[in-house]
Amino acid sequence: MRFVIMFLYKKAPSITFDQQLLPLFAGSPAEGVYSAMRAHHENVAARRRAHELRNDPNEIKRRKQQRADERQVRLAERAERKSEIDKAWWARSSNKKPTGSV
Repeated sequence: MRFVIMFLYKKAPSITFDQQLLPLFAGSPAEGVYSAMRAHHENVAARRRAHELRNDPNEIKRRKQQRADERQVRLAERAERKSEIDKAWWARSSNKKPTGSV
């Protein structure tokens, strides 16, 4: 049955197939087979599009630049926190009184 449906689908454009032959399948096992085949085809096409998008050189470059920008922001925030901690430490240590014996 799949072979026949696939043969008809390949020979007829999708719009013609859906409009003319799909109503003939209504209520028969062929309707379920065709629905499963169509869902599988749509799933494969979506995975293929996602794969092509992930591997597009421009998209790879954009993601790499985005990660570099995020890394730069994290490093700048870390440097600022460190300078604040250092300032607080120096302020605390400069207020200490000498203990006397050396």
